[in-house]
Amino acid sequence: MTKTEIDYVTPQWSAPFHVQALTTLRLGGYSQGDYRGLNLADHVGDDFARVKKNRSLLGSSIGYPADPYWLEQVHGSRVVQLDAAMSLVLLTEASPVFVGLSVPF
Repeated sequence: MTKTEIDYVTPQWSAPFHVQALTTLRLGGYSQGDYRGLNLADHVGDDFARVKKNRSLLGSSIGYPADPYWLEQVHGSRVVQLDAAMSLVLLTEASPVFVGLSVPF
């Protein structure tokens, strides 16, 4: 695989037509060193110019209609929504306890 090729996995699920998803793999891309490959995260210390090239490569490879709003993955309980003004709005704090569902710990 070359730098200008990427690989990704698409889920096999029954979702509404307008809902689409994919998971990128690290193959391809322009990042080097510890971030070698298709690093899309701009908050981990990688060279931002390379991250921008990786994001552009992803866009040209899958053909999304506009630049996405890039989120930062965290492990927490905050639930946010992107509003029409492209601003993140805190909806709630999530809980590991659900009505009618037991969650083993």
